[in-house]
Amino acid sequence: MLHAHLGALALMAVAIAASGCGGSSSKAGTTTAASSSQASATQTSAAPSVGVTTVKVATGKQLTRAALIAEADAICARTNMEIKSISVGNMTEFRRQLPQAAIYYNAETNKLVKLVPPASMAHDWLTLIKSAQLFSEYAQLAGYDAQAGQNVIPAVHGAGQARQPMTAVAQHDGFKSCVQTG
Repeated sequence: MLHAHLGALALMAVAIAASGCGGSSSKAGTTTAASSSQASATQTSAAPSVGVTTVKVATGKQLTRAALIAEADAICARTNMEIKSISVGNMTEFRRQLPQAAIYYNAETNKLVKLVPPASMAHDWLTLIKSAQLFSEYAQLAGYDAQAGQNVIPAVHGAGQARQPMTAVAQHDGFKSCVQTG
């Protein structure tokens, strides 16, 4: 059984799409992930929207660099553990588990956004938080698309793209668990 992380599943999704198992609600061609996801979102009013949430860094007593990294890594480690507990071996299981994965990533983002970075890390932290939020929104859209029987490939691909800035900043700043993927 494959223990999978949604961001890393973009590769699996592409492979599944190539084999013809991804669903058929998406138009063929060179549509971007964002436009495909937005098109999917407009099909019904219940679909989550992507890229519209304004992200603000929490204010208050600033954590030290070491404390921020420790607390954020603890949050990410918990999410990584939850994602690893999701067993995915085929497309049916993948689609069934996407909504649960989205819940885990949304909870992770909601916890991370409450941390107050030191001033020296404010810019990097905002980048990390924005990336985590966008990733979470794409994960929610993928979960919605899976439940609706729609093509999840564009949302999964969007999630993978959205996660890249978070991973880059986390790696640059010395995070460990926030760099790792489930």
